[in-house]
Amino acid sequence: MFRKMNRKILYSLCAFFMMLFLMIAGGNKPGICIIVALASGSVGYFARDFLNKRRHKKLVQSMDMDMPDLLIDVAMLMESGMNIWDAVCRCVTNGDTNKPLYGALYKAIRSVDMGICSDYCIALEQMAEECRCSCVSNFVSLVVQNSRKGNSFIVQILVNSASFYRSERKNTATKLAGEATTLMLLPSAAVLIAMILLMAAPAIIQMIGGL
Repeated sequence: MFRKMNRKILYSLCAFFMMLFLMIAGGNKPGICIIVALASGSVGYFARDFLNKRRHKKLVQSMDMDMPDLLIDVAMLMESGMNIWDAVCRCVTNGDTNKPLYGALYKAIRSVDMGICSDYCIALEQMAEECRCSCVSNFVSLVVQNSRKGNSFIVQILVNSASFYRSERKNTATKLAGEATTLMLLPSAAVLIAMILLMAAPAIIQMIGGL
């Protein structure tokens, strides 16, 4: 925690002194230089947290998108006679490890193969803690529970979970499409504001001159 705080302070100081130097070099007044530098330092202090939250949000969205396919594939392999561990390993081997979900599972499996973790349950539980994603936590709970206690209805549970996450995926896709539409309107709004300012500028200059 202290290391994270020290990094945030370092970023803040770098942003402060860099902006202060640029403002002074630009010939601005000292008061304005300090105010702008303080504002830049504040932005630098909180920028890392903002970027990390945005990166984690994209990570969670990607995992939510891939979870239904993984659940269905595991269920189908278990129907063919595999146990749940072999089914998960087969899906990860055949999946795209460049995707966050499959990449995290591959890392967990490798940690067991290399002797870093004593068994798959511990590796998956650690993975769930690192991912901080509800769908991953639920999947890990299902796998670990089936491994330790057994569950004759695990295939049906996996199929039902896949249906639920597929519905969630549709809702997420609809939401992202709406956000994309809104972002597409921003350039048009910026152009409209610029045109209004250009048209209003002469009148404002005349009013200021009259004062």
